[in-house]
Amino acid sequence: MMFFGFFLFILGIGVIAYILGWRPDFLKQGSNYGSPRQPDDSALEILQDRYARGEIDEDEYLRMKRNLKS
Repeated sequence: MMFFGFFLFILGIGVIAYILGWRPDFLKQGSNYGSPRQPDDSALEILQDRYARGEIDEDEYLRMKRNLKS
């Protein structure tokens, strides 16, 4: 009986974590949400993503883009 209560407790925590958006890495691989970068992503795409997220400013973006294309 104690094992069943522990099982329900763990199951409840798992359901709450899933609802709140926490996913183990092995579940993220099949979706676009939070998936790691694929090796075929080009450097320019990565640069565009960083600029879109605001990690780099416009001057840095243009300088790095110019360096990548040369």
